[in-house]
Parts: sequence; structure tokens; C-alpha cells
Amino acid sequence: MKLSLAILVPLLLAGCGLPDIRLKRKVTPDELVGVWTMTQDSFEDIKTDSEASGIKGSHKDYRIEIQQDGTLRYRSLLQMPTRTVDYRGTWQLKPQTGSTKGDRLQIVLEGNGSHSISFDFTEENRKLVLWTFFGDPDSWRLEKYEK
Repeated sequence: MKLSLAILVPLLLAGCGLPDIRLKRKVTPDELVGVWTMTQDSFEDIKTDSEASGIKGSHKDYRIEIQQDGTLRYRSLLQMPTRTVDYRGTWQLKPQTGSTKGDRLQIVLEGNGSHSISFDFTEENRKLVLWTFFGDPDSWRLEKYEK
């Protein structure tokens, strides 16, 4: 019994006990088409980060405009270093690994080099939300967008 606990406890701590908020259903392309705006709570949290000193304006200034034809306009943040960009790009839905996982939004941006970003999905108040980690995933800070 002691050996089992000695193995189990470190494994649980290594997983940080973070909840898996990823949506477990498939997302359709029609659900994604439209304008996604950064949430107010994400914006306020990101502004407090020392790496994000150049973040200005309102949360409504940070958005992703997804088109039906697989293109998009990304007027939001890129990290490392954190900066505001206005790039064109493409998007597609990619399945997550594992049979109980839903989809992931894969974005490729073209502007001053090529950049790739992945967003996961969750639902809040019965609304679809795009999210990705801001900074270190262990910090559990999220950059979220809603339609």
C-alpha cells in the first residue's frame, strides 16, 4: 500500500491536477465562421504580464475574423515576444489525438515570417470559446475568444 501511494502521489502532482476543459465533441466549420473577440477577463489578465507591456486599447481590438473559404484575418497577439499583429492566414480543423478528444483549430499566419497557432475549444454559458495558453501552460493563464 505504501509503495502504491509513493508512486501515485508524484504522478498526480506531476499532472498539476489541472482540469481538462477541452470540448469533447466535434466542432463544425460553420460554428467557427465569424468574428471572435478576446474576452475581457483574458485581456485584463494578459495586460498584467510583464512581457505584454505593449498591449493597448480594448479587448474588442483583439480579434480573429474567420472566413468560410479557409482564410482569416488575425488582429491579436503573438507570443515570444508578446506583441500585437495584424496578419492574414489560413485555418483548418484538426482532430486531437485520443478517441475522447474533440477538434483543434490550427491557424497558419503569413506576415513577417510564417507563424502557427493552435486553439482548443470549450463552452461557457452554452457558447463556444476558442482558447490557448498564454505563456507557460503550468500557469493556467488562458487567452480566450468568443463570438
